[in-house]
Amino acid sequence: MKYLPPNSSGGGIIHRNINWFAYSVILLFSLSTWLFQGNSIAGPVGVALAMFNLVYNFLIGYFINDYKRIHYIGYVTITLNIISLTVYNCLDAMNNSLFLPATSATLLLFPVIIFLASLRINHKLVIFSTVLSVASMDGLYLYVAHFHDLDIHTSALSTDWLSRGYRTIYLIMIGYMISRIPKTMYRILGKQEVLRQETLVHQTKAEKDPLTTLHNRHYLNSYFENYRQASCLQNQKFALLYIDINDFKQINDTYGHDYGDFVLISLGKDLRSAVRDEDIVARLGGMNL
Repeated sequence: MKYLPPNSSGGGIIHRNINWFAYSVILLFSLSTWLFQGNSIAGPVGVALAMFNLVYNFLIGYFINDYKRIHYIGYVTITLNIISLTVYNCLDAMNNSLFLPATSATLLLFPVIIFLASLRINHKLVIFSTVLSVASMDGLYLYVAHFHDLDIHTSALSTDWLSRGYRTIYLIMIGYMISRIPKTMYRILGKQEVLRQETLVHQTKAEKDPLTTLHNRHYLNSYFENYRQASCLQNQKFALLYIDINDFKQINDTYGHDYGDFVLISLGKDLRSAVRDEDIVARLGGMNL
């Protein structure tokens, strides 16, 4: 049996919660950079990008209550994460830190975004985030390289083309390893689902009468004992009704066992429809209900 988990329901919520925290922190940092460090470019842009992502996070959480079933939400979220990071690092590199945002910063932050994609248990989304991260990282490097002398910064930041190739390979390897997480989770969850179904089948067989699907004697004994103890502690009363079918053997002898089984099944359905949901109906076995 192939296990098909809900489309990123739990992982999507975790991803959204992490976005709340991350962009709230980015908003504070950007405000600090703008107001206290006097950065009139990266600071306001960082505030705008953080606010945009926080508003987007609010919209998908408030207005799209069932967004976990919308498959493209994960792709939109990851794309916004990567684009926001790339734009901010580009401005930071152009105005403050030279090659640092285009090299080390992107290399540290993009794997985090790829990992967040894996939380949605979507193998294709991990591949998409890896490809987009590599393209954004290398594109940012190529853009910044036009404005700075590679020879000056190579010794300090390893900005030569060979180092860029190493970083690209490293990010692809990170993406490949993280891409195994959804498949591994599918296998683990699939095995757990098989075990759960098998346990449920065994439990049902142990507690249900196979003919009428009513509870059997074993379940009634354990239920009755637990309910009796709880009733004594809470000083509550309960009732036990025992029903016997008179001359049931004559039905089997006259009309056959198939008709007798039909009578038992029909009587079981009638009894279940006549009691409350919290009441139970059990077949003790033999000719008795």
